[in-house]
Amino acid sequence: MKEFCLDEKSLQTPFRSWRQSLGVLGEDVASMYLTGLGWRVIERNWRSYRACELDIIARDPQGTVVFVEVKTRAAFIGVYGKESVESALASVDRSKQDKIKRGALIFLSKSGLQQRQGRRFDVLVVTIKRCTVAYEAGSRFIRVRDGDLDLLHIEGAFD
Repeated sequence: MKEFCLDEKSLQTPFRSWRQSLGVLGEDVASMYLTGLGWRVIERNWRSYRACELDIIARDPQGTVVFVEVKTRAAFIGVYGKESVESALASVDRSKQDKIKRGALIFLSKSGLQQRQGRRFDVLVVTIKRCTVAYEAGSRFIRVRDGDLDLLHIEGAFD
């Protein structure tokens, strides 16, 4: 697992419920990370009525269409380390994989997106080691500072 450095001094997201806010934060971090690798993010949170939600759809520098499932864990809430990463990976079980695959097929058929180099399914685990809650102009925000994140990117996590 590698530490991820934010381009900005901090990243923040409006506070909804903890679970939703951490998920949004994780997807923001994942998008920034992928863009930093030279990927082009095509869609975020694409929904298919019948299949599922696809967290991130991107094209890598080689032209492969990549469907990225983002899992976010908060170290300050639960156990940090191997256990939290394992629980994140375990949550992408066979049933979840099948839903993502169905959603990918629907997306590709509806979008007409050219697959120059095929498609791939990745899992990206974002672990937030520490964050703060900020109150500004009557709103609550979860704020994460540089160095408070770990990222694990598994390319080709499933077929």
